Amino acid sequence: MYNFIAQNNGRSLSESVFFASNATPLTGIASDTVATAYADTEALMTIFNSGSATSNPADNQYVIPVFLRLTATSANTSASNFRLVGELSGSNRYTSGGTTLTSNSTSIDTRSSYASRTPKATINFGDIVATADTTPQRVFNTTVSEAVLAVDETIEIWFGDAPNSSSANNVKVVPPVWIGRGSSLVIHGFGASQSGDAVFEVEFCYIESGHPRFNA
Repeated sequence: MYNFIAQNNGRSLSESVFFASNATPLTGIASDTVATAYADTEALMTIFNSGSATSNPADNQYVIPVFLRLTATSANTSASNFRLVGELSGSNRYTSGGTTLTSNSTSIDTRSSYASRTPKATINFGDIVATADTTPQRVFNTTVSEAVLAVDETIEIWFGDAPNSSSANNVKVVPPVWIGRGSSLVIHGFGASQSGDAVFEVEFCYIESGHPRFNA
């Protein structure tokens, strides 16, 4: 996906790339204190595509993750590792908890009557309660740290491929993911034996494809 952006950085992607993060730099968001193993109703992050199958082309979009970067502002006490598991479901699985992230278009223009696109993705991050799904489509399952996370330690998840270099401490590449209309990507985070929650700054970059201005 990184190469896709690099090769299509002109008008074909204008107004289609979005960035979401925690509201205040250096102020992270707490994750689940007791997450020591996988549980389908406990999540670190949910990304829901609110698009729908209508006659309006603006509703018919995929949400396509590019990268997720997590920076620890507080360690996951006593943990011996930290793992992320990603799953696709054909519904909005967010129930409660966490923080809703604000997405911004990475495009701006001074032309007359210009307004940034309204994103279809609804993104929540933190200590999240999710609805159960006993048969999700698992798309990745990776250990991102093999010890307690240190303050300022960074994790990067790249969807499809990664740049040639990164300053992150832990870089993982997972398969490309396409979140269809009315569907979700749910990311579970947990650490073996952890007794305290990690607190993260979060940065998430993604593409929304299919908008009528996609090829404008």
